[in-house]
Amino acid sequence: MSFDCFGAGQLVSTTMFPATSWRDGDATARTVFSTFEVVMDLHEMLWHLTRVRTRGHDSDLTDEVDLLCAEISAAIEAGAASVLAVDVASVRGRVRQVLDAVSVEVRAAYFADGAVTDSRLVPRADLAGADLRAPRLVGADLRGASLVGADLRRSDLAGCDLLGADLRGADVRGADLRDALFVTRTQLASARGDRNTRLPPDLEVPPGW
Repeated sequence: MSFDCFGAGQLVSTTMFPATSWRDGDATARTVFSTFEVVMDLHEMLWHLTRVRTRGHDSDLTDEVDLLCAEISAAIEAGAASVLAVDVASVRGRVRQVLDAVSVEVRAAYFADGAVTDSRLVPRADLAGADLRAPRLVGADLRGASLVGADLRRSDLAGCDLLGADLRGADVRGADLRDALFVTRTQLASARGDRNTRLPPDLEVPPGW
């Protein structure tokens, strides 16, 4: 198991409630934990937005990314009351639209030559335990797919959308994830990689590899 709060725990405990403990009472605990839950959601959205900003070439999308990042950051910086007033579902919907658009644009570039992907490689596919070393994975949309225990050794995952994909136990030894979309630390930590697995430049090799 692996978990990443995207820095929400540190921010809530040290900045938003520096002199308060959730142990101070039920009401305080509910406020602290509710704030943490929202901040974690917002931080995760910021994580993805900041990493896709340079992937697309549509200036309108870039402007929307900047606007969303500014709005989310401002809500967080304003404190707990501001955070709890955020309509998370609405913000998530706007973020999803942007991520979807960037994904479509980036992935389309990998099919300019008319190439096609395996029919199994679709969003939310159940590919648990599948041997995926042979199929073309470049530019595939595996958003929300179950890749639990899948064999991805030495696969090229450039432009592959992995948003929300379950990589627990997936074998990514020697795989190239440098240009994969929406890869998180949690996904990597739950997968099985090695020193030959190539990662995005802003992600470190998990300690367990």
